[in-house]
Amino acid sequence: MVGKYVGLSDSYLSVVKALLHACIACSLKPSVDWIAASDLEDEKTPEAHAAAWETLRSAACVLVPGGFGDRGVKGMMLAGKYARENKVPYLGICLGMQISVIEFARSVLGLGRANTEEFDEETPNPVVIFMPERVLKHIWEAQ
Repeated sequence: MVGKYVGLSDSYLSVVKALLHACIACSLKPSVDWIAASDLEDEKTPEAHAAAWETLRSAACVLVPGGFGDRGVKGMMLAGKYARENKVPYLGICLGMQISVIEFARSVLGLGRANTEEFDEETPNPVVIFMPERVLKHIWEAQ
């Protein structure tokens, strides 16, 4: 699991419980390795950086859960890119799904400044938008 809040034990409790229930249904035993997204991107602490990449490379699958703000986003994108390029199963939940869309648009479609409007309202390639506000804006402008 690659996330922003891996140091806080209850941060992803609902995700871990969902994985446990899915594994029980498949007669499997879950094994979750925790990777701080920022450790994948930040070489300021070489040991943590190397350990994060070693853990990611040994993973059978990658799960990127939700989060708020842009801290760790680069690391999440690196994890998504690694999973895509190495055909490792990837599950993005909330922000994790947005990350996979942005990474694909940048790496595969060549849209170098693709982004979510949440992080960059001026992006020339908005690949993730927030619909309710957009719908309300169009309704308001039509009046």
